[in-house]
Order: sequence, then C-alpha cells, then structure tokens
Amino acid sequence: MQREDVVVVSTLKIIKLCEWEKGVGDSLVIGVLENDQYFELFSSSVESTAVKELFNVPLKVVALEEITSVEECSRCDVIFFSELHNLQSIEDAVTLIGDSPVLLVGSVDNFLNGGGMIQFQYEKNQLSFRINAKRGRECGIRFRSSLLALAKEVIR
Repeated sequence: MQREDVVVVSTLKIIKLCEWEKGVGDSLVIGVLENDQYFELFSSSVESTAVKELFNVPLKVVALEEITSVEECSRCDVIFFSELHNLQSIEDAVTLIGDSPVLLVGSVDNFLNGGGMIQFQYEKNQLSFRINAKRGRECGIRFRSSLLALAKEVIR
C-alpha cells in the first residue's frame, strides 16, 4: 500500500471518531483541495468494499468535492490538504471558515500551527498523527478519547 493510500484510509477512520456538535446527520461532504491524486484515492476508498467492511457500518459520506480554491471550503464538513499545500493556503482557509464546524485534515508541515486539526506525518516509514483538540472544540468538533489516545501529540 502506498503512503497516500494509508493517509486516505486513516483519514476515513479518523472521521468515524469525530463528532460534530451541530451534527452532520447522515450526510458528510469531504473536500479535497487541489489534488487530483488524493481525490481519486478518496473516491475509490469510499466505494471500496474492504473499507466498508473495515468500518462495519457505512460511512456517512454523501459527496466528495474537488475543491479548486479556498473560497469553496465552506461547503464541506471535512477538508483534506495534501503536502503540496503551503501554510498560507491553510491559514487562508481557516480565516474563511472561522469557527464553522469544518474538520481540517492534512499532511502539511506545521499544519496544526496554521489552524489545522489533524496532521499526518511519516517518521521512519511509520504514519503518525497529531491532533489540535483545542481548535476542534472552538469549531464544535469533538474527538473521541479512543482517537486522542492514539495520537502522537494532542494540543488541548
């Protein structure tokens, strides 16, 4: 399995362990910002029988959005930023979204410092993640304790 595949499946697992205070009901929109490769990986993973079996229950994903600019981010419940993005594009999205309940996930260096909530990072070929639970709370997103226990670092 490629690194990108692992990040996508891990993102989907993490989404299952997040709760939105205002609720997203049975629908969840995942936006992938300006990255065709990750968009295709998310599309195939959401439809994958193996992924569905892994979760035991269907994901609440109704739509995947290919986001071409930060201005489109507000229509999503989750936004994924690949390592191709710089900190400025993340900060721009955070400014635009404000305290709206949008989960920001990415594999960008210093992602949490820019306002992201879940940051993936490879260390010695091992995927780990960090969580900014404080930012999540500010936006009405709660991370289950089982997820927090798995994180390499949690900003509270």
